[in-house]
Amino acid sequence: MPPASHHEYLFYELNEVRYNRWQFHRQEEEIAVSVTGQRASNDGGVVRQWALSGKGIAYKSALDVKADLNAGRLVPLCTDWQGELAPLHLLCPSRQQLTPAVKALHRFLRDQLT
Repeated sequence: MPPASHHEYLFYELNEVRYNRWQFHRQEEEIAVSVTGQRASNDGGVVRQWALSGKGIAYKSALDVKADLNAGRLVPLCTDWQGELAPLHLLCPSRQQLTPAVKALHRFLRDQLT
């Protein structure tokens, strides 16, 4: 089950909107959990640093914390659940700019981020 209520939660906040409704899914099941906490920042890097220093639990993109997870600096929670998907797109002004280098970058990013 997603986060327990006895922990401190760390939030990203933008334009006075606190992102404290965390969504999780696995297979066909989806849930949303509203959590509370005292720490919020409009800088995702600050939220990551708070998590690294043990200030609480953060709901972060795996992309943002992949190196920290791999190095053991952060511990994943609720590993049987997945958070919200955040698709990434590589944009080029025109198809003529899909050079071999851009295609290689696309393959590299796809391999690194999946």
